[in-house]
Amino acid sequence: MNPGSIGVAIILMCSIVGLIISGWIWLCFCSHAFLVVLTESSVGSYEVSWPDESFSDWMWKPFYCVGLLLFWMTAGSLIFVPLALVNIWLGVVVAALFVWFAYPIGLLCVMDARSSLAVFYMPLMLRLPSQWQALLFVNVITLVPMAGAIALAVLTVQYAIYWAIPAAVVFPLALLFYTRCWGRLAWLVLNVKRRKRREKAPAEAKYVTCHDPWALPREEPIPEVDVEIEEEPPPPVRDEWGEALNPTPYSVAAGAEAEAAGAVETGVVASDAPAANPQVFNHEQYYAEYRKREEERRARAEGRKPGQPRRRKATFASAFGADLWPFFGQDRTLRAFLGIGLMTFFVLVFLRIVLVIFQGLIGA
Repeated sequence: MNPGSIGVAIILMCSIVGLIISGWIWLCFCSHAFLVVLTESSVGSYEVSWPDESFSDWMWKPFYCVGLLLFWMTAGSLIFVPLALVNIWLGVVVAALFVWFAYPIGLLCVMDARSSLAVFYMPLMLRLPSQWQALLFVNVITLVPMAGAIALAVLTVQYAIYWAIPAAVVFPLALLFYTRCWGRLAWLVLNVKRRKRREKAPAEAKYVTCHDPWALPREEPIPEVDVEIEEEPPPPVRDEWGEALNPTPYSVAAGAEAEAAGAVETGVVASDAPAANPQVFNHEQYYAEYRKREEERRARAEGRKPGQPRRRKATFASAFGADLWPFFGQDRTLRAFLGIGLMTFFVLVFLRIVLVIFQGLIGA
């Protein structure tokens, strides 16, 4: 047996094993990031709360994502299979466009119905036509980066392995951007309020007056009286025993400032005054901490960090404006980007090696 053929067989087997392992890890990474970003973005959050899960908790997600994809491909086969019999490329293009539209809409149906099996939810389908501009906008802007990532993957597999480097950079960006945009679209569709039709009032309505039988009688305004305010209190008058006959009023203070003020009024030297008691109650500090705790509690209830602006109303500008981008600078998002990019590189490299070896064996 030729030693060269043995080496090629070993490289082929190692590449196939590497492709299977890296492909499974890549699929788990992509499915986890896809579902987390889509779910978190659909509630209108500025950032995504990535769950602290282990890799074993991601094992079911590829089966769910691939299963939903197979469902829509099977449902769409009634349309693009007859077209493929006429023209194979026409069938492929129609199938790709159908899955591109139907797959994320099926996930939106699942989230709106709160059921993993409700891939076609009629109430959501009836809401989508009212947001057709946003639906078309999301499909167009996400198609461009994903098409670039697919083109780079094809160049890697067909021509040269160095195309895997830009493909490993573009694909994670395209996936995260695609998922973020669809999540914001879900938030827009599920939270927009329908306008109520205003019925025209009849002509006789202008002669009608309404009276509230439970309304309180209107009270007369209280007359104001000018009061003379004495800006500075008169100096205290003391008797023969040194006690003040008209003592000067004093303000209530707390902490070190109160003790310092008391020491000045009583004539006690600062060095002889007792040290400030740290346990003295401070009203200003207490209410400042109370307001801070209330702000943190409201922020947690609204799904945002303290100091961030409150969630805006569900409009096209708020869904796809400045609130769309803070997610990409998040630390956990960058980690997901690196993980998906690294596994994409290994998958494309192993796939390129396997195809090159197979082409050589077939050509020989």
